[in-house]
Amino acid sequence: MAEAAQPRHVIDTSLLIDAFRRRPLAVDFLSELDSHSLLCVSDVALMEILVGCRDRRELVATQRWLANFEAVPVNEAISRRAVELVAEYGLSHHLEAADALIAATALEHACPLCTLNDRHFAMIDGLTVHRPY
Repeated sequence: MAEAAQPRHVIDTSLLIDAFRRRPLAVDFLSELDSHSLLCVSDVALMEILVGCRDRRELVATQRWLANFEAVPVNEAISRRAVELVAEYGLSHHLEAADALIAATALEHACPLCTLNDRHFAMIDGLTVHRPY
């Protein structure tokens, strides 16, 4: 009998920022989640984090820390789903491209999205959004 795959969760940029800044609620949440789930990060969220680095030292430290997460590249299916999301929710809810790509990543991999910005994603049909605190 095959072993069940480990559950996965997509971690949004907002939660990554809090964890990188060592905010206890974020660190504790990700540590607990990591004990029973695979923590995934869209390449889009990785880029959002990296563009915030102020110098080379911070960039290297950030890359080292981000290596603890499974990076999920944007593929054709994610890209197409994100375009559909922007068409459906862009005007009504101001869904932006980066958030659409992150949401599409969670949808395409059928896993929850953990975020502090639940209002950015709550309207998306079929997406499980978890706000940890």
